[in-house]
Amino acid sequence: MATTIKNRDSIFLGLGKLYIGDCSSNISYTTPVLDSSHYIVAQAEIGFTAERKFVQEFTYSTTAGSLLLKRAVSLGASFVLNVTLLELTAKNLSYSFGGDGSSGNILNDIVSQPVELRAEVVFTFPNKVNTMKIILPRNIITTEFISLNFQNEDAVNIPISINSVHADNSSWVDDPYGKFIFA
Repeated sequence: MATTIKNRDSIFLGLGKLYIGDCSSNISYTTPVLDSSHYIVAQAEIGFTAERKFVQEFTYSTTAGSLLLKRAVSLGASFVLNVTLLELTAKNLSYSFGGDGSSGNILNDIVSQPVELRAEVVFTFPNKVNTMKIILPRNIITTEFISLNFQNEDAVNIPISINSVHADNSSWVDDPYGKFIFA
């Protein structure tokens, strides 16, 4: 049976690298700037959810006998990177608790306000040339529930939710929540 896929190099396999760094010192950069020192994990499952909320106005069509969408006004949007870290390190656990990855006592990160961070994800396509980069200049990591069981035969999974927050910086006026770069 023949395939209908035109470009096999665009098949996304999720080979991603996650970089997390300081928001305030990197906020003005609109291209990837985080280096190997900000690379937090070699094993991770990465995905994202995007949500838009609308107020919709309908009109009734007597001709068609049904409701027709007249207009839709956007109320808001959210973008969240959902990451499952498969490596247990003090840095990863600190991030999952809302810390900056450098806490002396990660339990303090649970009771403090989440730290603003910059996140960059680089996905490499199977041809090892093309990439998709996600840059979130300002975000907070919010994870509501973490349960680690060290008795299982399976690897430990640390879930984190990286929530994009409006970047109040002149460099990001056109893209206040971040951007995707396909190269």
